[in-house]
Amino acid sequence: MAEETGYYWANGEPPPTIHIHSLAKHRVLERYLFRYVEILAADPRMPALRIDIVDGFSGGGIYTRADTNELWMGSPLIFLQTLEAVAAKINLTRKNEFHIDARFFFIEEKRENIGFLKKLLHEKGYGSRLGEDIFCIQGNFEDNHEKIINLIKEKSKSGRSIFLLDQYGYKDVPLAVLAKIFSTLKNAEVLLTFAAERLLDFLNPSEAYRSMLDRMGFNQFDPDSIEAIRTQPVWRFFIQAELSRHLHLGSAAKFFTPFFIRSRESNRAYWFVHLSMRARAHDEMVKVHWNFHNHFVHYGGAGFRMLGYDPDKDFEITGRREFAFDETAQAMTISALVEDLGTFIHDHPDGIKFSSIIEENANDAPGSSVEFQEAIMMLKSLKDIEIKTTTGGTRREVTQISGDDIIMPSKQTRLIFD
Repeated sequence: MAEETGYYWANGEPPPTIHIHSLAKHRVLERYLFRYVEILAADPRMPALRIDIVDGFSGGGIYTRADTNELWMGSPLIFLQTLEAVAAKINLTRKNEFHIDARFFFIEEKRENIGFLKKLLHEKGYGSRLGEDIFCIQGNFEDNHEKIINLIKEKSKSGRSIFLLDQYGYKDVPLAVLAKIFSTLKNAEVLLTFAAERLLDFLNPSEAYRSMLDRMGFNQFDPDSIEAIRTQPVWRFFIQAELSRHLHLGSAAKFFTPFFIRSRESNRAYWFVHLSMRARAHDEMVKVHWNFHNHFVHYGGAGFRMLGYDPDKDFEITGRREFAFDETAQAMTISALVEDLGTFIHDHPDGIKFSSIIEENANDAPGSSVEFQEAIMMLKSLKDIEIKTTTGGTRREVTQISGDDIIMPSKQTRLIFD
């Protein structure tokens, strides 16, 4: 990721400083990429995985950590080295070698930064691959996205690809670009940085602001009606809920998985959003979020629930451990799911598959399949639902729920108190 004004790479100069909150983002990326390949390569008969990696704001590829002064890999090296590491792990248990057939597109606008990246790749042993399966492109992502999408489509009908769009701010990836990705490449996934709180800081009904929203694709996001919400105590959460809805719908992605990351330096949070077309991809990213989160925002009235990372709540940084945070966040998530799913299931009197319950409710809660299963088990213990197997039998003792199990309302009368 290259910042709009602050990140510059120059040969002979130390790499720019990266702050703690950005390390969390890189860890989420690395962990998800590792799990992505592990899942797709689970079948030992699969000899290779073909994938395209697009880093739309690549920067110079390496940083200096603000807290330790040590070097820290940027996203290009994270992509290259993580794919090497996961392939090596998979091959430890394979008789026949597993191979990842990947192409890497690293896009960076500044000439000095892309020059630094090319030099870095040579130093790290990737020089011979430049122009073969590693492509460093000087320019901005918006100007290059159609060419990249077409290259991916020409090589693979499935369009299996991961786009990292780690913009600085909120203006450089219009919703039309996201919609183009998902309408063209059926197996694409996008990781998008979106500075939601910065966008709200400048919220106003001026023509300039409206023009900017129109260009971004948020033309249905009305500053006048939003202004009226400012009088409410938690107005920011109401607006962020509305903003996330517009971002999700405008992207044309089926699944929207946000993770907020708070910056100590600006005291603002930005979103690191995963967009995909497949429920399994969404579920795995939520599990990654649960691994790295240390904060939870839950405003039920605003319809706003999101896991996140805050450096001031990181035990490794502060030395203070948040008491039972994971248990509290999970309990709140499951409690909300019990309430929401109870109503949802009773709206399906003939029953609905457990996998369909997850798929149809995934965007409304920061829960993975683990939390959904816990909520279903709780509803079963409350005798609010019944669980039928594919053979028509009733699951009485529930320790594991199959995706094909049918969840249906209990024959007992449901009492609802207003």
